[in-house]
Amino acid sequence: MANRRITFSEDYKKAYVTKTFATKARTYGTFEFKEWREVTAQFKDIKMEIRKPKRQNAFKLTYENMETFIKSQPDSEKLIKEFETVKASSKLTRSPISYVKRWFEQTFKDNEDYKALKNIDNDDQETDTQEITEEKASA
Repeated sequence: MANRRITFSEDYKKAYVTKTFATKARTYGTFEFKEWREVTAQFKDIKMEIRKPKRQNAFKLTYENMETFIKSQPDSEKLIKEFETVKASSKLTRSPISYVKRWFEQTFKDNEDYKALKNIDNDDQETDTQEITEEKASA
């Protein structure tokens, strides 16, 4: 299919599409409608599921969030001073926030609190799907 807008489960019982595709597939005469008709002609029992896009970084590494996290650490005074130094030196770079984020990631990559925080957010990101029956999609 064009641009991988439809992906299939291994058993071809489900087709994963974007919300936009699903909406257009319900409108007679659209390219998506015709494309969905082709799919249902090949796979009679297939169901359409809407997938949510995966967010790349659910734990927002803003200056404020980084500072809050650093203040919760045992050696926070030393880390805050280092954080402020990195922030000041980052202003000389093309992308200051990227420079600071890179420092933050490298500094806390082995920190258990940071790992737990990232894992909690990643668990919330699991792809949510919504089933749409073939009848609704073709209506």
